[in-house]
Amino acid sequence: MEIIGICILYLLLRAVTLQDLLICLTLYIFGIRDLLEIFSITLLVLTMAILALYVFRRLVISSFEVRPTFPSVTVITYMSYLMEGTS
Repeated sequence: MEIIGICILYLLLRAVTLQDLLICLTLYIFGIRDLLEIFSITLLVLTMAILALYVFRRLVISSFEVRPTFPSVTVITYMSYLMEGTS
């Protein structure tokens, strides 16, 4: 039973996507009832901390992403090229 707990703890530490975290959390809560006695508080706190860090990272990164605006530099360059050709 301890080996299963170590495997789930490893999965929690290696989880990189939200889907992985949710799968690990589901296994933890609904899959193996004996682990609730052994690792209940530790794994739950660890899971919530990783989930909070993931959500925070996604929010911070998405708020600072640089998205190209239209018209882009190539469109402006092409338009100036066309304007020079007509004059």
